[in-house]
Amino acid sequence: MAEVRSAAQVARAPHIGTATVKTRINNLFAQAEGRDRAQAVRYAHRHGLAQPPGTSVT
Repeated sequence: MAEVRSAAQVARAPHIGTATVKTRINNLFAQAEGRDRAQAVRYAHRHGLAQPPGTSVT
């Protein structure tokens, strides 16, 4: 999600269905109390769950 991929693109990578990806994304929205991908990504960055592009983990 942080890499701005569609649900179909995400589903192709690990060979899971698009519906599964959408369900998991909706679950993330619920956990992050967000309404869209941008809010979920901001939540992930704030809580150390994802790194902004171009940053390295040390």
